[in-house]
Amino acid sequence: MAMWLTWLLIIGAAINTGSPGEPREMRIALVDASWGRSSLSDRIVQLLRSLVSEGDGIALQDPAIVRSAVRGFGYDGSLNLTVKQAHQLGAAIGCDYYILGRGNIDAVSVASQGIVYRAWAALFFVNARSGKLALFAFTVEERARRHEAARALIAALERKVPRCLHQIAHAPPAAWRPSAASMKVIDIEDPHALPANITPPRILLSPKPVYPRWAHIADVTATVELQVTFLPDGRIGPIDVVRWAGFGLDESARRAARAIRFRPATIDGRPVAARALLRYEFKLTPSPPRSKLKAQSASK
Repeated sequence: MAMWLTWLLIIGAAINTGSPGEPREMRIALVDASWGRSSLSDRIVQLLRSLVSEGDGIALQDPAIVRSAVRGFGYDGSLNLTVKQAHQLGAAIGCDYYILGRGNIDAVSVASQGIVYRAWAALFFVNARSGKLALFAFTVEERARRHEAARALIAALERKVPRCLHQIAHAPPAAWRPSAASMKVIDIEDPHALPANITPPRILLSPKPVYPRWAHIADVTATVELQVTFLPDGRIGPIDVVRWAGFGLDESARRAARAIRFRPATIDGRPVAARALLRYEFKLTPSPPRSKLKAQSASK
């Protein structure tokens, strides 16, 4: 039976109360999930607590305060949040970033080795202000014995987590890009409710996304939602992830959406930019995206 463990880290920012001009101190709070404890989860939590305490410009936040905020929000342990849900969770806590995590140890059959133990851990670094998934980190180790796999995973996390914290702390501001708001864009919420002079984009070809190796290892079932802009020249424009899932699923969905072929939307027969929600549902056999836009054969 799979042994699941889940934890939640929350990164909050507080103004340093020392001398004026001192940099802001990044506060990180570790919250144990209430749905299970194991020796592996205890070791991971202990390691994270130690690494956070040792980080430059980082302080460990009072767990009781964070636990109360998370409980009051009603967080259910989901790792498949919309950006709105993720932002609301961050606002409830009052932080800059928070980290969701999950890990597991499985016995797997390998042709050349027989049964081996696979230990993995996933970390979700979420921007609390935007609700976007700022960084996803996946670590996996395989060993002949369970305790060896767990020990190797802990060692790998000890090396990786400080790099993740540094990357988040020193992330450059998001690069500017032309927004859909800077051009005439129609939002397609319900194609059947559009005025008679507006025709929505017509999907000609919609490739299936690839189910990534990380998701396969973790046996992930999740939904990725993308806000996609269909440009009047037949190209795909800006793509925003509005529901993320990690495990490489967001990137896979974006690549599939970028490869869509379509006929542009029109107003009175003139091509215009249009924006619509595409939903990709992932499991071991991924499904094509569900959209209110009508798909048809490329030969038509």
